[in-house]
Amino acid sequence: MRQRFLLAASAVCAVCAHPASAQNVHDLSAYLATVLTTTGASPVVDAPMLGDSVNVFGVQALYTHLTFGDFGDLGPVGSVRADAFGGAVEASFLGGRLGIGANAAYIVPDCPIGFECRGNASAGGSAIVRLANAAVGDSAGRVTLSVRTAGSWSFDAGSDRYASATVGAPIAFSAREGHYRILAFGAPGIAWGSLKTKTFVNPQTGELGPFDHSGARGMLSGGIGFLPDRAGVGVQIGFQKIFVSQAGAQYGAALTWSGLFQ
Repeated sequence: MRQRFLLAASAVCAVCAHPASAQNVHDLSAYLATVLTTTGASPVVDAPMLGDSVNVFGVQALYTHLTFGDFGDLGPVGSVRADAFGGAVEASFLGGRLGIGANAAYIVPDCPIGFECRGNASAGGSAIVRLANAAVGDSAGRVTLSVRTAGSWSFDAGSDRYASATVGAPIAFSAREGHYRILAFGAPGIAWGSLKTKTFVNPQTGELGPFDHSGARGMLSGGIGFLPDRAGVGVQIGFQKIFVSQAGAQYGAALTWSGLFQ
């Protein structure tokens, strides 16, 4: 029997066996729709977070490892995982204070032996506004506060539909090393997701049937980067965690190239 990429349906079955820690439909919708779209990709270091007063454009090659969490003894299924491969483009404006980006990725499930899984493609966009920018110690160190929003949706997923949106407040600390900046950031936020499918196990009733719910949960993302302050090649790694009981985190890496944008 064909198994869709909603591998998390198996995890939901395990949750049903442990009602004391079972999530509700809104928790699962927020979590699964986010990690199955590009808003679940990490890391995310946008140019305005560096604190430079220049406009730049850039491209990124992205990889994210998705872990759907340890939902108990799943028998032959084991831990449910997937990998996302994609790319992004971004540009900053208004003296580096505003950033706009677009991204796309294909999510490939780590399918257990004996199962047939289906991946899905996703695309989305983001915007970030730097609210504060201050020197730390001397002019080589910077701390910035921004507001970032992102949204994405799935396609090539059969009859399944995932859509998600996030809003967060990245706080970034950076120090210059030659023509590069070493940056670390953390971003508390909120993730919203909508999950629609014809076949799913309802975690509250245990019934198999159509599933159409949405929800929002808190989240935390963060990472470190070694990035050029003007133009060049950089690298970054990061994580994202949505606060749903027993849900896994996402970990990723990106290779970036950026240049000055007049």
